[in-house]
Amino acid sequence: MSDNISESGQSWMDEFKDGLRWLKKSKEYVIVPRSTYKERYDICNSCDSFEQLTKQCRECACFMPLKTRMNITACPRGFWGLV
Repeated sequence: MSDNISESGQSWMDEFKDGLRWLKKSKEYVIVPRSTYKERYDICNSCDSFEQLTKQCRECACFMPLKTRMNITACPRGFWGLV
C-alpha cells in the first residue's frame, strides 16, 4: 500500500479535509470557551514540561495554543481535562 493512501483508501489530504469538515460542524462541542482556554494555557505556561520557544508540551509534543482550545484533548499530566 502506498504511503499516501490510508487503510480506508483515502489520501492523507482527504482524511485531513474530512477532519476539518467534522471540526467545523462540531465547533460548539470541540472549541472550549475563551476563559477555559486561558485557564488551561496558563497552567501549561507555568508547567515544567512546557517548552517556551516552540509552545509545545514535552510530554505529548502538542502545540499548546491549539490543544488548550479543544475539548477533545486533555493534559497528559492530568492538570486539565475535558469540559
